Amino acid sequence: MRLSKVYVTECIAVAALMALSGVPQVSKAAEPHFERAACTTLGFAADDLDSHVECGWLSVPESRDRESTRTLRLPVLVGRAQAKDGAAEPVLYLHGGPGMATLDVVPRALKGKSWPLLREKHDVVFFDQRGTGRSTPQLCPELNTALDALFDEGLAQEKSLPRELEAVRACRRTLDSEGADIEAYNATEIAGDAEDLRRALGYETWNVFATSFGTLPAMELLRQNPKSVRALILDSAFPPNSSNYAEQISITAESFAAFQARCNADAACRQTYPPIRESAAKVAARLNAKPLPNGKGAIDGGAFLGAVWTAQVEGKSVAFVPEILRRAEGGDEDFIRKFVASFGDSGHFGGYSYGQGWMVNCHDIFRPPSAPLVARAIKANPDLAGDTKINNGTLIY
Repeated sequence: MRLSKVYVTECIAVAALMALSGVPQVSKAAEPHFERAACTTLGFAADDLDSHVECGWLSVPESRDRESTRTLRLPVLVGRAQAKDGAAEPVLYLHGGPGMATLDVVPRALKGKSWPLLREKHDVVFFDQRGTGRSTPQLCPELNTALDALFDEGLAQEKSLPRELEAVRACRRTLDSEGADIEAYNATEIAGDAEDLRRALGYETWNVFATSFGTLPAMELLRQNPKSVRALILDSAFPPNSSNYAEQISITAESFAAFQARCNADAACRQTYPPIRESAAKVAARLNAKPLPNGKGAIDGGAFLGAVWTAQVEGKSVAFVPEILRRAEGGDEDFIRKFVASFGDSGHFGGYSYGQGWMVNCHDIFRPPSAPLVARAIKANPDLAGDTKINNGTLIY
């Protein structure tokens, strides 16, 4: 995913509590409830899903600690178990992100290998987290349009950052005018949505499978409702004390080291591939110095490293990372364009909401204490930092 360059100080401003004066009055939200609906109302085509899939909408309050608040509608998909002798406890899936749309990846998942095995005995439950995908109300869809167009231009940071910040400020003004509670988009509230969904669907207990950022609300769900969570599976765990972006830089370095160790143990690999980390750094530096035009903008080093990171976290593509780097270092520009188009776009893991992503990031992740940790990671791994910088104690990412 393409990481934003917005200042952390601006991030905090975006996610600060709205002053009560000037906030439009909103009505008391309805009690959480679930309404069944045809899957076509969620935007699925008739042949996207099998006949044992059921859909609907979960209505929840935007803020659980305000008497008057907006009502959110979250799209839900339940793949019913195939068992004829009674289903076992259901499985809830919490997607990574933040900002990513869960339901966008469901048709592909249900036709894959893992989820059909689970559905032999278990219902499987998916929903778009508040502020993402098909959930309503949407959060600044115009922000996505503006930022995707801006990032495609491949501008230097000093030129793109002012425009990015103005787009974010415009989104903030819109949210304020709509009476949105921007503090209500966080792991705790997402966990609350999940618990409301469990009750609305009538499940006594369920198993929770979470990936990446989804593990944060999953752990919060377990903390709040230990009796309703039968089992918890954490894939790429995101602990509450994670200094996320600092760790992302360091983990990238560790993954390249692991690749190199495996490659060194194989004679053919040693002879075929140049040093893996050095290849990545050389390509990124070259693209930063001279971004590669791609028809709608340009690809810089940060965009390339972001695509490499995405390729490393997918089981089907991770084995090809040394070859990807070898071809990129060799100057195969057409390959670089195709690779970044496939793995570098912000919607690779589902449609992306910058508004939701930033509100969650600012609330749960990119707090001021992260800056020194990120600075340390950049100092240790300057070749993998992309366009992340520390300027006078302020983190720019």
